Amino acid sequence: MSEDTIINKFGERFVKKFELKEYSQIIKEIEKLLLEHPESEFGWSILGNSYYALGNFQKAIKSFEQEIAIGNKDNHLPYYNMGRSYEQLKDNEKAEENYEKSLAIKPNDYPINYSLANVCIKLSLYKKAERLLKKTYNLDSQDPELIVNLLSTLHYNEKFEEAVKIGETAEKIHKNSYQLFYNLSLCYYQLKEYQKGLEASNKSLNLVPDNSNDLVDLLVAKGAHQVKLRRNEAAIETLMGALKLDNDKHGAFQNLSECFNHIPDHRASIFFDRLANGVVEFEEQKNGLNMSIIRIEKVGIK
Repeated sequence: MSEDTIINKFGERFVKKFELKEYSQIIKEIEKLLLEHPESEFGWSILGNSYYALGNFQKAIKSFEQEIAIGNKDNHLPYYNMGRSYEQLKDNEKAEENYEKSLAIKPNDYPINYSLANVCIKLSLYKKAERLLKKTYNLDSQDPELIVNLLSTLHYNEKFEEAVKIGETAEKIHKNSYQLFYNLSLCYYQLKEYQKGLEASNKSLNLVPDNSNDLVDLLVAKGAHQVKLRRNEAAIETLMGALKLDNDKHGAFQNLSECFNHIPDHRASIFFDRLANGVVEFEEQKNGLNMSIIRIEKVGIK
């Protein structure tokens, strides 16, 4: 049976089953089909994607390898799917390798560029990630998640002005992304535009879900801008609020130390500086916040 005949005979049925998430049934039927027609690229592709959907990434990889072995060398999809599978297994080096092979075949594909960029971030290859994210941004500048990652990468690479330019354009369209406003606030901080940073921080806090793990970081970012603007009482309230959620937040300690130095309350400033450097412990009690020095000097760990 030819490949075209297999697709015409089975393609629509398998697509419907895939939409219904009947992956185990698909695997059963496809494996039977492949016993009779092991040369079917379509069969190995459907099998690999079904295993991927079930979270069996090792078997998915074997299926895509078989698709590559018998198939069209100009087909980018099996390499892309291999990359996705290795990424799920946290083997980011092999994920990068397969995304690169896919990209070599289809260099202007949005998902490939974006997936490869995200793997590069995981591998701390920030320069390469920046290049790929910019390319992806040029392919489609409307994806808010992409813009968030691009701003984060530009911030890491200390390209703050470029990040702000992109962020200020994006915020006119994407008004509900707290991550966008948060990353924008971080870049404003580096450019010493603290009022703009505070406004961006407030927008991020108005949008973030109450149960978000990012809430503490957003509060610290807001407090940092308030400290630089010498709004000391507001900064203390913001940063202490962050510590109520996470009583070991280094950034909150650092900014509180600077804030109390402005007041000036040098004893409190020194205290929070020591908290930031790990020489005191900060505890939350039922009836409020209790602070106590637990050791005078740093303890080396051998």
